[in-house]
Amino acid sequence: MRHFLLGCFLFFSIGVSGQSEKFSIQFENLTLEEVLELVTASTGNFFSYSSDILPQGNRFTMNEEDKTIDDFLNKLLIGTGLKHQVFENQIVLTIREVLVDNLERPSNFYTISGRVIDDLSKEPIPTVNVFLSGTNLGGVTDLDGYYSIGRVPFGYYEIIFSHLTYYMDTQDAELLMNGTVTVNSELAFKSILLDSIEIVSRRLIGPTERRRYLRVFSNEFLGQSTSGQKCRIENPEVLDFIFDPKLDKLEVFSLEPLKIVNENLGYEVTYFFDRFQKIGASTNFYGRARFQNIKPETKRQEKRWLRNRRSIYKGSFLHFRRALVLDELKKENFKIRLIPVSSLDEVKISKGVNVDRDAVLTEMPAQEFLLNFDDFLMVTYRNKPDESYYEQFFDVSGATPKQRSLLRLAKGNVILKNNGRMELPGISTFGYWYWERLGDLLPENYDPESDKL
Repeated sequence: MRHFLLGCFLFFSIGVSGQSEKFSIQFENLTLEEVLELVTASTGNFFSYSSDILPQGNRFTMNEEDKTIDDFLNKLLIGTGLKHQVFENQIVLTIREVLVDNLERPSNFYTISGRVIDDLSKEPIPTVNVFLSGTNLGGVTDLDGYYSIGRVPFGYYEIIFSHLTYYMDTQDAELLMNGTVTVNSELAFKSILLDSIEIVSRRLIGPTERRRYLRVFSNEFLGQSTSGQKCRIENPEVLDFIFDPKLDKLEVFSLEPLKIVNENLGYEVTYFFDRFQKIGASTNFYGRARFQNIKPETKRQEKRWLRNRRSIYKGSFLHFRRALVLDELKKENFKIRLIPVSSLDEVKISKGVNVDRDAVLTEMPAQEFLLNFDDFLMVTYRNKPDESYYEQFFDVSGATPKQRSLLRLAKGNVILKNNGRMELPGISTFGYWYWERLGDLLPENYDPESDKL
């Protein structure tokens, strides 16, 4: 995977220093960049900033004694149009107009455009699908390989470049500044087709078993909720199955994207598999999805789809992640509790401890958040759930039913962006959110206030 950062950022780092510690510094006729390097060497604090925001031609002369890093930078940056934020020993510099110190969304939108070419011939590639993973934002390259995606909100995205005869390319993008952003791609031609792949020491599903495992896959992948049962796989023939009876392990893969119609939410979903595994009663899958609105046939159908989307959103994992980073758990009716046990069996006999957002989430530079907790995190949302799942995962002892889910970190911690997007998969879900499958997924840029068809 190639990572693409919009803007060139420079980092300087030596040692570690506390924010409240004082230092003395003296310099004459230095550029701001030279001053920052000197501060790093003197204090151990390191700076991150876009190289194009530093004032050009300015020279600085100062003689300061017994100053904290905050006091020194407040004075140094006067007249530069810059501001700073301190996160432990990292200092982020931004222009004052950029919204870095809060999570408000700018009212304007952005455009991502670029060109896709063959990595060897350098010729343009037409009909490449270019989309922002997990959203309904995307486009297709023209005959000259150019594409443009407009009305992209402020945030963090994974850009997918997909073509049947080329290997998929992914690039991460952070929209932090106004204007049009250029992201180009060079795709490598596929020299190996599915028919020529040799799978060693694995048992491929035969024709007589295929229908049975397709049903298993559909139930696990699409889900058994009301929405999942109203999903339809349009091209099941692209799927291949591998089954290991000793491990009771089913694997599903495809070199072509899966086409799904969600008749309950009004979406066509193109899904690019990375993996799907079902081992015993445990299922996990990961991939990249592109959502596209279906044109409703009637006004009644349109209203039903919009209503169903809002209902699915309330209490979803997407809803929770946004409420968490925006510090709106209470407002959005979520409650979190740490469960200090090592297995799911022990969760039922442990009361756990109610905690607030700061106990599990740490704000980091560049509008990122570190989700970090031990054992299990129980998330409760007070809302009426899907009736087909009511009895198994909901506490109905009180007057109001409670929707409960459990989270466990797979790798110690997970990075969340300021729009709630997870940087990499690393969270296992249990309870209600485990029951949510592709049929209940909404685009990452879904907004219940502005959603329309």
